[in-house]
Amino acid sequence: MLTPVVDFLLARDDVDADKLTLYGVSQAGYWVPRALAFEHRFAAAVADGGAVDMARSWHQNIPHVLLSAYLKGDKVRFDKELELAFHLPGTHTGKITTPLYIVETDGDQFFAGQSAELAALVPGSTLARFTQEEGASYHCQPLDREITEQRMFDWMDEQIR
Repeated sequence: MLTPVVDFLLARDDVDADKLTLYGVSQAGYWVPRALAFEHRFAAAVADGGAVDMARSWHQNIPHVLLSAYLKGDKVRFDKELELAFHLPGTHTGKITTPLYIVETDGDQFFAGQSAELAALVPGSTLARFTQEEGASYHCQPLDREITEQRMFDWMDEQIR
């Protein structure tokens, strides 16, 4: 939950409440939108790459509590734990009012297709496509962070002017 962090920051004299932004990379591309569903004081936010369902990329590394429920055949508990922890439901995304920039890259090994899915669930969000041709492909664009940062900061600048 980011609310205590935002409370702390906004209590400081050197923080402009109208320009508070949030940036999340990799798995935080799931946690940022989830936090934005409940914390509305950010001027803008970036999900680099966006995700709506963490369990899709974790199918081989299921957390212990989930694996235990699965092995015991406790479908109700398994589904409940999975839904609570790793899925960003439309009921949450519909609450997001913060402008959200969502990065989608060619060849994302973990969240392929989920950035566009997230963008479709968040009204007014910006889906930013990064391609192999420009050298900004794969999860979190490891070979061209410069283009990511340039586009992200340009977009943030437009949001908080």
